[in-house]
Amino acid sequence: MGTKNSVFSRIKGENVELDHHARNYAGSNLYTEVDTGIGGRGYGGASNNQDETYWGIKGIREATYLPSRSRSTLVGIHTSEPTSIGAYWHHETIDPDSLSPLNIWTAQMTYMNKYVPDDKTLTLPPPLPWVRRLLPTEDAYTRDRSNFTNYGYNPSMVISSRQYNAYLKYDLSGVDFDQSSKATLKIWVERVKKIFGVQLFEVADPSSWFESTLVAGTKPTTGDIIPFDCYPTCDAIYIDPADHTPGYVELDITAHVNKFLGGQDKIMSLLIIGGGALDRGTIMSFPSKESGNPPQLVIHEFYDTVPPPHQPMDLTATSGASHITVDWADNDDDDLASYNVYRHDDTTDVFKLEAMGLTSSEYTDYVVWEGVTYTYVVTAVDIAGTESIVSQSVSAALSTVVTIVLPPSEEPPT
Repeated sequence: MGTKNSVFSRIKGENVELDHHARNYAGSNLYTEVDTGIGGRGYGGASNNQDETYWGIKGIREATYLPSRSRSTLVGIHTSEPTSIGAYWHHETIDPDSLSPLNIWTAQMTYMNKYVPDDKTLTLPPPLPWVRRLLPTEDAYTRDRSNFTNYGYNPSMVISSRQYNAYLKYDLSGVDFDQSSKATLKIWVERVKKIFGVQLFEVADPSSWFESTLVAGTKPTTGDIIPFDCYPTCDAIYIDPADHTPGYVELDITAHVNKFLGGQDKIMSLLIIGGGALDRGTIMSFPSKESGNPPQLVIHEFYDTVPPPHQPMDLTATSGASHITVDWADNDDDDLASYNVYRHDDTTDVFKLEAMGLTSSEYTDYVVWEGVTYTYVVTAVDIAGTESIVSQSVSAALSTVVTIVLPPSEEPPT
């Protein structure tokens, strides 16, 4: 979460952490009615999550309260720690399911007679059979000329063939099969100025670096190059600005991933840099796990060679006073699993992932502001995790409705 003074309400996931990267009490966010799944704690460290309110955060693993110096309010957290209340903090131990109200934001909105979204049961989208999508547990980059600067928790990762090095760490312990027919590392590349070659290397000791402390002066030891499916006939995966369009670049590392699936070590650490005979020595960036379109490791037990689903059609965007609803025609593919929604506002033309795993052909966006135009596209995803090409875009802004209440007439109706 890279924002402040915001509400994050009714969230459910398999592995959720609410980590807001602001310091010096610049948070002031409200998190309410959240199911973190197997998430470790549901929030980040004390240096990040400060002056925040957490109401109703449950999960499988027990959490611990933030230190009192974070000046935060936590009520209804899944923890066995005792209640502790002071002048600048409020830690009240209550079973999250016993809270009344369960969602403090919708309760406030109801009290103020303001818009409240429909009360629907929070459910996870059906899991894709034979496919596992993993996000990095840690990611950071280094710059050789800045030996003591930490770039962990940065929204972007930067790589080059000379001084920028990006590191990713994935936990494969939750993958329930020991061999993959195809495994790809996907990084979102918006644009490149010149031909850029992407190379991957192994970092043999994952415990030799951590996102919060990695600096160029203590870079981990680099291991062997990780071959792609074209290796050794190619020394890198090249991105050419002449034919590249914004989207995920897929790096096939099936053989490398299978070493971890079939072995005892389940933490996989990678180094990404620029290189190769055709690389022009430029700099390239891609979003980190702190941003939209994060790096994904997609592992297929059985790879589906069926063509991708059809692109969603007939998009419409309807604006209200506090939300925008995007609707589209139902996709008729037999193997359809879900939809993804991408969005950008009028300050940029770069689409970022707004919602994924949607099982209905409608999405309502509540995180919108007056005076800003938002543009949306939608993709369809099949049961093997294959994504369609994007739909045509639609745009909308909040509607401004002014209601004038006239005083009652003294004359009776005739």
